[in-house]
Amino acid sequence: KRKALDRATKLGLEAARALESAPKLDPKLLARAEGLVSRCDPARSSLDKIHAEVWKLARDLVARYEQAEMDLQVMEVAMHFSTELGVPDLLAAYERALRKTGRSIQLWELAYNESDLAGWNSGGPTGFMPSGNLLEAKLGEYASDSYDYQVLTMDKVTSGDYSFEAQVSVEPGKGVFAGLVFGRKDAATFHSLIVFPGRKKGAEAPAAAAKTAGSGFADLASFFGGTTKTWRHNPLDETESEGQSQAERWYKLRIDVSGSMVDCWVDSALMASQDFGNGSVLRGSFGLITGKGSSRFREVRYKARSAKDSAGAIERDLVMQKLKASGQAVNGSYVGLQPPFPRVGDWAQGSRASWEEKRGTPQLLVLWSIEQNEIVRISDWLQEFAKEGAQSGLEIVSICSPNDSEQIESYLASNPMPGTVGVDARESVGIGETNKAFFTGRFHLPRLLLLDVDGTVAWEGDPGISASEPWAPGQETYVTVPYRELVTKRRILEFQQWAPTWKGTAVPALTRGDLGPAWPVLLASAALDPIYPEVALAQARLEALRTAIADPASSADRLVSQGRGAAFEVLVEWSALMGTPIEKAKLTGLKSLRTDSGIKDWELARKTMHSHRPRIVKDPAVLQEALGKLANLEGPFVDELRTDLSSLVGKDKDSILAAVDAVQERPKLWLAQSFFRW
Repeated sequence: KRKALDRATKLGLEAARALESAPKLDPKLLARAEGLVSRCDPARSSLDKIHAEVWKLARDLVARYEQAEMDLQVMEVAMHFSTELGVPDLLAAYERALRKTGRSIQLWELAYNESDLAGWNSGGPTGFMPSGNLLEAKLGEYASDSYDYQVLTMDKVTSGDYSFEAQVSVEPGKGVFAGLVFGRKDAATFHSLIVFPGRKKGAEAPAAAAKTAGSGFADLASFFGGTTKTWRHNPLDETESEGQSQAERWYKLRIDVSGSMVDCWVDSALMASQDFGNGSVLRGSFGLITGKGSSRFREVRYKARSAKDSAGAIERDLVMQKLKASGQAVNGSYVGLQPPFPRVGDWAQGSRASWEEKRGTPQLLVLWSIEQNEIVRISDWLQEFAKEGAQSGLEIVSICSPNDSEQIESYLASNPMPGTVGVDARESVGIGETNKAFFTGRFHLPRLLLLDVDGTVAWEGDPGISASEPWAPGQETYVTVPYRELVTKRRILEFQQWAPTWKGTAVPALTRGDLGPAWPVLLASAALDPIYPEVALAQARLEALRTAIADPASSADRLVSQGRGAAFEVLVEWSALMGTPIEKAKLTGLKSLRTDSGIKDWELARKTMHSHRPRIVKDPAVLQEALGKLANLEGPFVDELRTDLSSLVGKDKDSILAAVDAVQERPKLWLAQSFFRW
């Protein structure tokens, strides 16, 4: 027996460790595993007692610091006790203190000692050279069409959340790109935030081309053994460089990794947030990257948290809440926000009134102009993209420049654009009200915003088509991957197949208490995204039903307290239909049902109406006799039946028989409409 307990303890510990390391922690399941260990291991109860005492002391200490309003000390102690001793519930105190102070206690550490490359690893001969407070990088001669690179990483690997920051200078005509590397697994597998400088002064493009996206860019990209995926491609805001030479232009780049999320900052402004779905792909070394030519780095620093420290997620949530509290664009970006609907002077093709009217499907806003389309052609690409988007119901709204108001109809005749096409409104002078709202003066044309099914922006940026690199059929653009990921993430195609059965089959069936046709539809909703209101409603109903079945004693008590114990029989039927029948042992132990007189009275009422039905068929006046039999029976089901039948005395036979035949369904109907509120 002792060996059996030892084995059970070992298996319980292994299960607990597996649950703790799972991508998504299930607290209830973990508690069950730990409870099993406690029951099997006598020494565990002593350890649990020690833990309880230590945790109480820790909570008391944090509480005293809170009372003394020593907020930074609260954060420090709460974080250490939570991560190092595993004291639960202390992060709430951490968050309260963080909200009051608005300050993080996590300190930045210098990564470059301004002397040598101690603590760095290039993986071979390095083109990075220490030069006082600068790190200078040189990778061969500048070649604008070459995308060779070299990486210099720190001798540090993170297991938890981390941040990395550096100021980067890459001069047009002298360096192709430079920036940060993170989540590096090997020489060819990593993520990066890199800067591509704008055009070299004295070599500007013609005025017309200057109106298209041609400034410097910041890219969030992933490298996979020779292939590259660009997640975000944002024009750089060059306004801060006024008064400086391009050689003196420094960009402050920073990445914050929290779980599976990466926030990218350029010059202290949020450029983009990207969810990689799995935090493990962001773990690894981090450092600097340079492309062909020369670049420079300074003020390189980092901060890293332990794997158990979840305070970083709290800090990130507060930062994002502050940034998006106004509902206005953050540094020109609407990602995660609901954008304004375009202000249109006139519709040239179709019409729209709001984003809301197409909510539930992805939508694409395209800002463009005829002049831009003649230089950077997107019309042909949009036609192909619309064909791919048709399967998900993608709605395209394109807004052209107000300068195009007189030409747009004739232009569309020879250069067709998919979806709805409008002309930007212009109140006086300028680029137009919609263009102002979406900052095309800064980001240039064309500019695209991909809206999620809930109406918030999932992605925004430039499509990646240029005059020098025109689009070719079958070629992906920067919006292609985000769109496909959105379709997959939201399970849009699956939702579109499910939604008609929910509306046409499940909803009417649930309303009348007929679980049979509705159950497969309810079950299918569990695999869908609750961002859709219909799915969220179905999942809530599924959860309520499962909860009622899983705890029959509680459900029975609730029904009996309302005098509706007779409806419990329906729950038993439904549990079998769901494939999780309530165990007989549990049914026999339901004391509240045995003492509910209303159950017996309802059964008598049901039998009475069933026995009188053949006689009512011959003579509807027999209904009065049946009502007399119900007079001494009690309970809300009987009372409601008596009231409804009394109103039918003297009515036609068909109405009376319909009411008699529906007697059996009354508990089911009440359970659906009143208990579950379907």
